[in-house]
This record gives sequence, structure tokens and C-alpha cells, in this order.
Amino acid sequence: MILWAAADRQMWGAIIKRLHLGTARQFSNIDSASIVPDLRPILDSDYVARARMVASQMATASESATATAEVLDDSARLKCVGATGGGISQGTESPR
Repeated sequence: MILWAAADRQMWGAIIKRLHLGTARQFSNIDSASIVPDLRPILDSDYVARARMVASQMATASESATATAEVLDDSARLKCVGATGGGISQGTESPR
């Protein structure tokens, strides 16, 4: 179950619902009467099996952290080269 507080996160809630991996509800709309009906289908063995299958296809935490570090490093490198007049991001030659 995923609880969304921000309106821009509704897209991810819709994807989770469409894939039958869970449910989503805006945090402010959750109460004791809504949470039990939301949890029942998620605890069903079909949902659990689908969630395990999807989880097996996802990157591990280590892979995710490595990929994120590489993207940040590449981004910083490109900004640094662009700021020094290297021309990669600005399309110009370095000053002489």
C-alpha cells in the first residue's frame, strides 16, 4: 500500500493500481474505515506473487545507489566543463 501526500504523486499511485501491486490514496483521505478495504486485496496471494515478480526485476539498492552516483558525477562533470569554457554544454571553444 502506498500513501500519497502530494498531488504530483498521484500518477505513481495510478500505476501501482493498474499493475495490481497495491493501492493508493491521498493521505488526508485515509481513515479507519478506508484502510481495511484497501489492505484486503493487497494481502491476497495474487498481489503478493505479482509484487515478488516485479521486485525480482528491479535494481538492487546497491545497483540503484551506484547508478545514481554515476548520473550525479556525470552531471557535475558536464557543468564543470561548461563553466570553465570547455564548450561541451555551451558549444563553444575554450577562451585563449
